Amino acid sequence: MIQRTILIASLLAGLSAPAAAQTCPTVPGPGCPCTGTHPGISTAQLPCDGTIPDGTNPLVAKLTVPADQCAGAPLVDVNVRVKIIHPSIGDLKVTLTHPGGTSVVLLSQAGSQCPRDDVDALFSDEGETASGMCDLTIPAVNETVRPAAALSALRGLPRDGEWSLTVHDQANGGAGVLDSWALELMCEMPLVSISATTATAREGGTPGQLTVTRDGLLSSSLRVTYTVGGTAPAGSYTPLSRSVVIPAGSAAATIDVVPSASPNANETVIVTLNEGGEVYLVGAPKSATVTIVPASCGDGVVNEGEECDDGNALDPDACLSTCRLATCGDSIVGPGEECDDGNTVDTDECLPTCKRARCGDGSIGPGEECDDGNALYSDACLPTCKLASCGDGILGQGEECDDGNTVDGDRCSNGCRVPATPEADGCGCNAGGDAPTTLALFGMVWVLAGLARRRRVSPARG
Repeated sequence: MIQRTILIASLLAGLSAPAAAQTCPTVPGPGCPCTGTHPGISTAQLPCDGTIPDGTNPLVAKLTVPADQCAGAPLVDVNVRVKIIHPSIGDLKVTLTHPGGTSVVLLSQAGSQCPRDDVDALFSDEGETASGMCDLTIPAVNETVRPAAALSALRGLPRDGEWSLTVHDQANGGAGVLDSWALELMCEMPLVSISATTATAREGGTPGQLTVTRDGLLSSSLRVTYTVGGTAPAGSYTPLSRSVVIPAGSAAATIDVVPSASPNANETVIVTLNEGGEVYLVGAPKSATVTIVPASCGDGVVNEGEECDDGNALDPDACLSTCRLATCGDSIVGPGEECDDGNTVDTDECLPTCKRARCGDGSIGPGEECDDGNALYSDACLPTCKLASCGDGILGQGEECDDGNTVDGDRCSNGCRVPATPEADGCGCNAGGDAPTTLALFGMVWVLAGLARRRRVSPARG
């Protein structure tokens, strides 16, 4: 924050100053208003010469400080220059009043009964001589003097508004004239700067953004002006207003750079802050740049020729790094896919549906003899994806039996047929192989009967 002193003068007839003055007739009372100019002040309302009535109503001179002076920044020091022509300054009381109503007495009956002439002095808290001292010279109050009350009472107050100087002749020692008066108001001017908070912009995407910041008090708004440059042609972005207002209560305001077209190469928009005169000072950095970049895959904006753009380079998501929608067959295993070999071949380990090949999926994959897509044991393709065959232990189509082997001397032939006669199977068994035949039973009975007879006759021979 920088302190700046601006002289604001009340220009009266006969006063030599850098601003023009208009001569008004001398009349009793508060005088007449005039319009004058001063460096840093535009058509400020200034008072003119006015008679100081003798012992009656006081003379009140007014001076307006425009609102754009220091933009409401607080006062840090106040000095007042006053020139009065009067035969007896000991009769006078001079008071300065702030626009907010705070009053400070500058001079109060100097020297009690000082009969000397005139005042031409700078009232300042740094003055070495008290204003009440009566000098034998003319003017009796001169150079730099301390006011009767401290001007420090005005510190911290805003600077703009209507100030007044009241001159009251409290005796009957003769009338006088307020020749001129001026204010020296030192305030803390805000220091402003600019930076790029979003340094790149794309058409249809997030705009670029510049931020203007200030320091100091935030009690009032502050308008900051700027110029625009750079390589981006007019019409390639939304026009900028060339000024920005920082609202009361805020330390910053933003400027958005919104592209309206996509360039073939990078283009720049450069904003440079203008000097603020008596309103603000420009600090560093005083300029900032937003770069408008061409549209590209991965910028988060679906541009011409793109199916999607999620702003990242991740391939296992729904939008590939090529800005194409993820699909089965793109060689990238995406959401919901078990595999993706980039082809539509139905006989490898990854099916065209991006599911892994497995027995029962209806496609003959590696290691499979068949795959009919079901779990039936009675058809030509087993649930193990092997072809049904005689000797596999499973009774399949066209088989009368299947005992799981290819031995031809058992109850199921190697052709998976049941033998037609008992002898055919070499064991005298029926096709079922469980119950003995009638002939076999009769033979067994005959043998057992013969053995019994032989046992009965054996002892007689002994």
